Amino acid sequence: MVSKGIFEGGLDDTGRGETEDYEEAADADWGEALDIGEVDNLQNGDISLVLEDDIVHEENDEEGGWDLEDLDLPPDAETPKTAAIGRSAVFVAPHLMELKRRELKDNPVRQQELAAYFTHCNLQLPHLRLALLNAMTVCFKAHNLSTAANFARRLLETNPSNENQARTARQVLQAAEKNMKDATQLNYDFRNPFVVCGATYVPIYRGQKDVTCPYCSTHFVPSQQGQLCTVCELAGVGADASGLLCSPSQIR
Repeated sequence: MVSKGIFEGGLDDTGRGETEDYEEAADADWGEALDIGEVDNLQNGDISLVLEDDIVHEENDEEGGWDLEDLDLPPDAETPKTAAIGRSAVFVAPHLMELKRRELKDNPVRQQELAAYFTHCNLQLPHLRLALLNAMTVCFKAHNLSTAANFARRLLETNPSNENQARTARQVLQAAEKNMKDATQLNYDFRNPFVVCGATYVPIYRGQKDVTCPYCSTHFVPSQQGQLCTVCELAGVGADASGLLCSPSQIR
């Protein structure tokens, strides 16, 4: 299934030789937008001290500090729908989800959710670090300390080569451990495996009903049955079809 490439390892084996090239993007000062300050000054989980000048500057930034270009995702025009349908699910679905997140500047809860879902796309390691750093930052700013701590742990588990990233993650984790609570509830449970609906961008957790595109295999919530697939734009969601056939031997 093509959607397996998004969430279950499809990108892990691609471009391994280019990892060092991408490290330059990963080495960018992504942690600067989150002015943790002196952790020793944080008392009882109070993070007000860290949400000052740099945070205000960040909130005034239209892009919210997350640049899609840092992921090296190809534009849709460079992704032939018929020749490289595998890329459709691997690149286009996360691309569309990130564009949706950018549209929701006035909805911080939804922004946090989409940033969280993005970290479950199986990106190359440098890209995953950027996604984790972004999700950690937006959740920490929103006082969702428990969720931010989860992203901080995941980031540290990748052994980031950028010391700024590692230091920021450690400081967030230390601050969050003083008050391991979330200020707002998110539709996000990292303990329960899920895929993301290609149209509504909500998690479809294990055991929940879903429908798929017969061409690119992207998952959708049942209410999208019969709609045009938003990822490949070639098939109706839930339609009865053979799927992609690459050899006459596949025809029974």
